[in-house]
Amino acid sequence: DLLAELDRTKTVMITYRLVKHASGTGYVSMRVTRMVDDARFIVVGILNIDEQVRQRRAYERAIEEQNAYARLKALHGDFLWVYIIDPKTMQFREYSAPTEFDTFGVPRMGEDFFGTSRKQGARFVYPQDIDLFVSQFTEQNVLNAVREHGKFSMIYRIMLSGRPTYVQLKAALVQEHSGERIIIGVTNVDESMRQEQAYAQRLAKAQDQANADALTGVKNRHAFLAAEERLTDRLSRGEQPGFAIAVFDVNDLKRINDTAGHHAGDEYLLGAAKVISDLFKHSPVYRVGGDEFAVIAEREDYAHIDERMTRMQQYNAQALESGGIVIACGMSRCEGDETVTAVFDRADGRMYANKMTLKAKKNARSVG
Repeated sequence: DLLAELDRTKTVMITYRLVKHASGTGYVSMRVTRMVDDARFIVVGILNIDEQVRQRRAYERAIEEQNAYARLKALHGDFLWVYIIDPKTMQFREYSAPTEFDTFGVPRMGEDFFGTSRKQGARFVYPQDIDLFVSQFTEQNVLNAVREHGKFSMIYRIMLSGRPTYVQLKAALVQEHSGERIIIGVTNVDESMRQEQAYAQRLAKAQDQANADALTGVKNRHAFLAAEERLTDRLSRGEQPGFAIAVFDVNDLKRINDTAGHHAGDEYLLGAAKVISDLFKHSPVYRVGGDEFAVIAEREDYAHIDERMTRMQQYNAQALESGGIVIACGMSRCEGDETVTAVFDRADGRMYANKMTLKAKKNARSVG
């Protein structure tokens, strides 16, 4: 029952697809709340979220593609060389290596495997990865890892056929008839690493698109809900530092849309988003509704939250004088709350009160 759910949660959000006769279907989100000053009435808002839903699905498809690739990669094995080492004496012998690996000058057998490998590594390890190779590939690191975890692994680049090539070095401890032996092999993982890097770039881009508002470029409601969930989880564990939420509502957007058109309304929203973003330079700004924005202020912005809100009121006073964009605002700190929603609701109520005050001031000026 919608009314019962509304009484329990204060706000009901429903996402569904709307049939558009000319262009098929599109995702929309319906938000239902009770009026703050008269609980007999409910307010129903419909927000077009079709683009952000499709972006999120594209991001999810990219993740599925990455997971499928990871499973295929586990079957891959293109060894450049394999060595067997006696952990007691550090004597080693080559188990297998292609002819072209002779150009690296790695001995086929010897007395000090790690010392020899680190010395020869300066000849064939990619210069930018030499420090990594020397610091990680030590006798102590490898022995500790294979005894405690069963394996050692690291990825670095070598110069192969004149170009930097990603390789993965793996080490494992095995029991042979003659005693313990360390098996170390190097696998060519260049193709897979470069594909992973490409996937990572695509995932990062898809995630940015899925979390960004298409019009204003600030973060969208999907990103806000994810941040809200993370904060609430940290609150439940007592690990969340102090924070505040500021809620903003752009006054007169409907009038602008009705009188000057939606393009002008879009420009109006862009201007409002810039005002808020310029004020909160150290915190993410979210567009959580058609004309509503929110900021989760932490660290520096939280430490100066009263100053930020005072500057917002000063801006509105000037905007009322000049006919600029008026943005109602309200703020609340987290004061022992168990959920972020409780903090948001207080800020939202204060924003609504400020909206009424700003409208009254504007009407008084018009009459005057």
